[in-house]
Parts: sequence; C-alpha cells; structure tokens
Amino acid sequence: MTIIFLIMLLLNLKTLYVADDYVYRFVYQSPTPTDVIHPERINTFLIPHSMWNHYLLWNGRFVAHSIVQYFMQFNSKVPFDICSSLIYVLLILLMNKFSTKLSN
Repeated sequence: MTIIFLIMLLLNLKTLYVADDYVYRFVYQSPTPTDVIHPERINTFLIPHSMWNHYLLWNGRFVAHSIVQYFMQFNSKVPFDICSSLIYVLLILLMNKFSTKLSN
C-alpha cells in the first residue's frame, strides 16, 4: 500500500490544475470568471456562500465542489495531492474488504 501511495503521490504531483480549478479558487459568482470584475479569493468561511451561488447558477454538485474549493484556498497543491493519494489507497482497502466479505 505504501508503494501504491507513493506512485499515486508522484502522479498527482506531476498533474497540473485544469481550467475549472481556476474558477473554484475564487468565490463562485458566475459560470465564467470573465464576468466578475474583482473576484474574491476563497477561504473556508466563504465556501457555503460560494456553493449556494454555484447551486443557483450552475448545478447542485456541491459536495465535490466544496472539497475542491477547500483545497483551492491553499497556495500549494501538495495538501490536495497527499489527500488524493490517501483516498486512492483507502478506496483500494475498502474494495478489498468488501470483496473479501462478499466472496467469503
């Protein structure tokens, strides 16, 4: 599991942000960042307001986007990379546990 974690961490560190991530670095006000004159940087306390705007203007996938906004408030991608790699390993462990239990 440690080797898988390290491989996933390396892959995550090599992967750059995509265009959507730029939008979630700021409080969500419109579907395109060019519509906002002075965007406000996101922080933990502004995420509920931002996700409410996202729900009204775009869609209701607030759980995933709240997590993205939480990590986008940091100036480094490393916390997200570590968490993503840990979640990957956790999913492998959960799949192994459930498949072992279901197959006896």
